[in-house]
Amino acid sequence: HDSLKTQRPTSISPISQVQGSVEHFQDQCGGLMGWLDSTTSYTSFIEGWGLYAESITADDTDTYDGHPLEKYGMLRSQIWRALRLIVDTGLHSTAVNSTLSRDQAFQYFVDYVWDDGDVIKKEITRYQSDPGQATAYMVGQLNLMRLREHARQQLGEAFNLKDFHYHLLKEGSAPLSYITDAINEYIRCTLNKEGEGCEYVLPPKGGKGGGANDYSDMGFRVMENYY
Repeated sequence: HDSLKTQRPTSISPISQVQGSVEHFQDQCGGLMGWLDSTTSYTSFIEGWGLYAESITADDTDTYDGHPLEKYGMLRSQIWRALRLIVDTGLHSTAVNSTLSRDQAFQYFVDYVWDDGDVIKKEITRYQSDPGQATAYMVGQLNLMRLREHARQQLGEAFNLKDFHYHLLKEGSAPLSYITDAINEYIRCTLNKEGEGCEYVLPPKGGKGGGANDYSDMGFRVMENYY
């Protein structure tokens, strides 16, 4: 993308992974479910999945092995996202003597991200004009990471990462509370496949088993059941 030409080499890798091949074409369902999903948008899930995808790219793959500058850029991006929690809430705090000034917010990025460029100033303007939007990214990521660990602990050897990701994404853009319920249903039915309603949660009987590929028609089966 032409806009990447203006980015520092250390920042290109995380941006291209999330905006291109990792997040924004995979967090939308297709077909009928895609049409239903297009009527809603929940930043905490959409962008939370983006940051989650960044984190597993760094933690679970060898993407950054032998690429120290790109790894530095990834770590810098993580610091940036953490700073946004402080800056976003600080700029909009109503508590006495706790509101963060624009200059103080700028100084945070100078001190911790080592950046005093025009992009930082534009980002702070963005945070000022849209309270809570930047905070939603990491709130979503942390919730998805918590759900993954919860599922892993509950399922033990039955935990399948592909299945977990499928059950996150199959709901499309949804509130985190709804996603939590969906993951709890996935856990319940994995532990007790004969439980009520589990035929609409788990792969169809006679499927190949062992992953998300068995779910290709499930969205339509669920819709046919209720409409």
